[in-house]
Amino acid sequence: MTNPNPRDNPAAFPEGRAGKGSAVWIAEAAGALFIISAGTLLHYVFDLFGRWPPLALVAAVNESVWEHLKLAFWPAVIFGLAARPWLRSRTTNYWTAKGFGIFVMPLLICAFFYSHKLIFGQHNLAYDITTYVIAVTAGQMLSARLMRMPPLPRKIRILAAGLLAAALLAFSLFTFFPPRLPIFRDGRTGEYGIPSETDLESHAHGHGGTEPDRQPVVGIGIDLVAHGIPVEISDLVVLHRGAGAAHVKDVEQQA
Repeated sequence: MTNPNPRDNPAAFPEGRAGKGSAVWIAEAAGALFIISAGTLLHYVFDLFGRWPPLALVAAVNESVWEHLKLAFWPAVIFGLAARPWLRSRTTNYWTAKGFGIFVMPLLICAFFYSHKLIFGQHNLAYDITTYVIAVTAGQMLSARLMRMPPLPRKIRILAAGLLAAALLAFSLFTFFPPRLPIFRDGRTGEYGIPSETDLESHAHGHGGTEPDRQPVVGIGIDLVAHGIPVEISDLVVLHRGAGAAHVKDVEQQA
């Protein structure tokens, strides 16, 4: 006669008793703080450590949206592995909860980012930081909620495992082999993946990017006036940076 595993019996875990509630919520809240802190560091470590190739797996290597998703994903995976020995005995659905919680973080970051871009058409650093914190916190709270539920059906467990496995594969490969899609494009250089020294030097000299940022020609006009070249008010319009040099040349010829 076999002894049934209570984790496979939902009746053994009535709602509110599956997992020691306060311990789970506290652990996941602490995990959110860890993920946010570690993600902040991972934004800079690739450059700080001399662009050491192995760090490219977990650290941001450029300013694309994809690389910023890694700042939530990998710290969340690390925390999930570290917390498992302590939380496993206190919860049900541990990896199912972690699978959904981790997967939802980059989804929310993308939803917030592209919604803001669609509505306002521009980048806002404070907004990005705020939504990063919200996405991480939401993922951790979802994870805590699922851990306290009775054991979930096998199909749900398989779905969570599949989503987590797919995310692990994607985040392991796409930094090194990025598809030519906007989400993988570096907003500074216009390139994809790990930037070369040439890309970085070009960006440092203001020539990076295939879609130049807009630059007010007011600044150019001030420079021309400083050199004794008269500038009409009509010349002070917002142009693409790529057209800025030609515009200056035209103004100089007119002068």
